[in-house]
Amino acid sequence: MRDLKVRFRQSRNCYVINATRIGLGNTHGSFATKAEALAEAEKLRAKFVLGHDVVAKEKPKLFSVNQAIEEYKSKQALLQTKSYHNAQKFNLLLLESVQFDGIAVGKHQIERLGRKSEREDFRTCIKLAIENEGKSIETMQTRRKHWSKFFVYATSKGWVDANPIADIQLPKPSKRDERAPKVQPGFIAWLQTDALDAYGKAYMDEVETKFKHGQRNHLTISPQKLEVMILLSITTGLRQGELRALRRCDYSANRQIILLEVALTTAHKTLARQKLRKAKTVR
Repeated sequence: MRDLKVRFRQSRNCYVINATRIGLGNTHGSFATKAEALAEAEKLRAKFVLGHDVVAKEKPKLFSVNQAIEEYKSKQALLQTKSYHNAQKFNLLLLESVQFDGIAVGKHQIERLGRKSEREDFRTCIKLAIENEGKSIETMQTRRKHWSKFFVYATSKGWVDANPIADIQLPKPSKRDERAPKVQPGFIAWLQTDALDAYGKAYMDEVETKFKHGQRNHLTISPQKLEVMILLSITTGLRQGELRALRRCDYSANRQIILLEVALTTAHKTLARQKLRKAKTVR
């Protein structure tokens, strides 16, 4: 069925619909604008063809970026650890403060940022904002990660047509940047000789002093045990709390591994054995 025609009726100073095709008059309705008349004509035609009213699809509510971020954070708070959520909030606060067309991003309608005509300019704006902050490559990648995740969520909700910063290009960390610095041989030799000798002398002096006055010795680790701990720390990378929690049964001589399940932590000014979330195997 062809569309119903709309015309402007001078005598009534309004737009009307010629609805004779569907059994109504040729001057049906009274509309202030042509757009309103066309919309009503489409509803009448669809109702006649389908036999029931047609409800127009409700358009998504317009959100400012600030409002969208608040909803996003409230949803994510239940899915994330407290530390990660705090980091996310901090990064999104920075996104809201970025200036785009002289206005803070947070005050823009989020729908505008996802338009195809605006994406390239917005992507460039975000790229410059991250680079001009002067932070490390790792921090730059963190900014991009949190901001991109927000826009992915906005896309899934229909607030934007597409993630506007999906293709943003930033420097990538080199393999050298990801490696921990090596312990220099000279430092290891110093730890095992002069440093250990100095500790041994201090340990013996402390023992004699405290023994005379009946006081507790604060240097609780003997030089012999400390030497073993130093060697283990250098060769395995174990932390101090993990080293101090080691037991003889944790070491398997046949398999040449250390199975670590607990670590000593300071809680309420006392030492406590804390079970690790995941057992660590060290070779």
